[in-house]
Amino acid sequence: MNIIERNTSSRPDLNPAALAILCLGVIVAQVDTSVVNLAVQPIGLDLKASVAELQWVVDAYNLIYASFLISGGLFADLYGRRRLFVAGCMLFTLASLGCAFAPTTAFIIGARALTGFGSALLLPASLSLIRVIAWRLL
Repeated sequence: MNIIERNTSSRPDLNPAALAILCLGVIVAQVDTSVVNLAVQPIGLDLKASVAELQWVVDAYNLIYASFLISGGLFADLYGRRRLFVAGCMLFTLASLGCAFAPTTAFIIGARALTGFGSALLLPASLSLIRVIAWRLL
């Protein structure tokens, strides 16, 4: 078999819908920081948070996300890309629900940290899967 030839016979069930879901996961993880930056004032008013607490609401996501991004890629290699993508999506979704219904500032900071960890799991796995699926669809 020539190196340039692609073996699509092993996975004939790949379709563009899977590629769209993976791209949506990447977009949601990247847009999350911008959305919270826009909602800082309403969060502060609703939870009666100080400026320092609001800074942690914004930074908890970024700190955990940046800290575990490389580890997320390693975990995807060790435990499977699809498994880590699904686990990251589930954690991101549950933590986002926690953020939406947070009763206190400390709760929302913790939920934002979990959201960042979910993003750190799903992003490297999704980018790797996008590369594989796009290559097989060509």
